[in-house]
Amino acid sequence: PAYRQTECEVTAAAVAEPKRVIALGGGTLMQPAARDAVVNAPDTKRIYLHCRPAALAERINADPQTAGSRPSLTGGSSGGGDRAEIEAVLAERDPVYREVADAVLDVTHIDADGALAYMMRTYA
Repeated sequence: PAYRQTECEVTAAAVAEPKRVIALGGGTLMQPAARDAVVNAPDTKRIYLHCRPAALAERINADPQTAGSRPSLTGGSSGGGDRAEIEAVLAERDPVYREVADAVLDVTHIDADGALAYMMRTYA
């Protein structure tokens, strides 16, 4: 609870700053106070970087530092690279992400550089 409270406070402070790019943690928008801060932020473009669960699991498991240290998302698996767990978490979060987003970019088949280039061309 203390972590989530701090997350909400930091999110509210971050979205109040002009001309910033902010990448939120996956659970941030599930906190009503953080979600309200993001929704009500002035002059903001909210982009949901959507990725299919299988690709997320593959990316997590391909990175030895991430795969070995990422905690379980629900407490119901051995780690954050468990595909079934990712599917369950995204089933809950995806509708919220889409509700808040001004745009959705599917990054399933795009690397980080490609996603950045697309966002800069489209939204800058």
